[in-house]
Amino acid sequence: MIRWKENVPLLSYLLLRGRCAHCRKPIPWRYPATELACAALFAAVFLEHGRDWRLLILGGLLSFALLVMSMIDIEHRIIPNALSVGLFLAGIGTSWFNPILGPTFHSRVLFSIVGAGTGFLLMLSIALAGKWIWGKDALGGGDIKLMGALGAFLGWKGVFITLFLSSFAGTIFAISLMALRRISRRSYLPFGPFLALGAWCYWLGFDRLNVLWPF
Repeated sequence: MIRWKENVPLLSYLLLRGRCAHCRKPIPWRYPATELACAALFAAVFLEHGRDWRLLILGGLLSFALLVMSMIDIEHRIIPNALSVGLFLAGIGTSWFNPILGPTFHSRVLFSIVGAGTGFLLMLSIALAGKWIWGKDALGGGDIKLMGALGAFLGWKGVFITLFLSSFAGTIFAISLMALRRISRRSYLPFGPFLALGAWCYWLGFDRLNVLWPF
C-alpha cells in the first residue's frame, strides 16, 4: 500500500529520490512529468482566466481530461470511450454557463450541441476521405469522438480553429522527427495529444484566436 506521504505530486518523487519507498525500483519518469504538466496547465488557466470562475472551473476540468487522454493515447494508442463520452456529457451539461459558447443560456446550449455535431461529422468526413484516398485509416475512432466532445466545450468555431492548430502542430512535430530519422513517412503518430493541445490553446486564447475566424 502507498502511504499518503508517498503520493504527494512531485514532492514525494523528489523526497524518495525517484525510487519506490518499498522495493527501491526507479519510478518511471512519466509520473512526475505528468504531475508537473498538470500543475503547469492549471497555473496557465488560472493566470489567463482567474477572474472568471466559469472559465477557471471548466478550464481546469478540460485540462485534466485532455492530459489524461493524451497520456493514454501516447502509451496505448487508444482514447477510451468512457473518457471521450464523459467529456462530451460534461460539455453539454455545463454549456449553460460556458461563456465561450455564447451570451445567453439558450444560445450556449444550442452552440454546444452544434459544436459537438460539427466536430464529430468533420472528423468522420476526414477519416472516410483518408480511408478512400490512402486505403488505410487516417484517423482513429477515438479522435473522431474526442473532437465531438471538444465541440461541446468549444462550439463550432472552436472546432475549426482547434483542427487547424492541432494539424499544424502535428505536421511540425512529424517533420522534425523525420528530419532526425526517428520515424518514417509510414510511421503512426497518435493525433489525440495534438487535438488536446489545439483545444487547450483555443481555450486559453479564444478571444484572440476568434479573430482568425471572424464569421
